[in-house]
Amino acid sequence: MHELIRIDSSITSVTALRNAMYRMSGDLGLVCRMEAESYIVESTEIVGDDAMKLFLRHINDYLLREIVSDKTADMRDAILGAALLRLTEHEGDT
Repeated sequence: MHELIRIDSSITSVTALRNAMYRMSGDLGLVCRMEAESYIVESTEIVGDDAMKLFLRHINDYLLREIVSDKTADMRDAILGAALLRLTEHEGDT
C-alpha cells in the first residue's frame, strides 16, 4: 500500500472522507485507517497529481455539503413543517 494522504481528524469528517473515497473507488483501491489524531488514506497503487487533486476536490466538496446541510437544517425543517401543515389542512377540506 502507498500512503496517499494524512488528514487531521479534527478538520475533516470521516463521512466526507469516506464519500470522497467512494467517488474515487472506480479508479483506485483506497483504504482508510486511523493513527493518533489523523486519518491515513492508502492506495493500492501510486497516485498521480491529477488523481490527488481530484481526491482533494471531492473531500472539500463533501465537507462543504456537510457545512451547508448543518447551517440550513433549521430552515429546511421549517419549510417541511409548513408544507406538511398545508397538506394536512388541505386534506381536511376534502
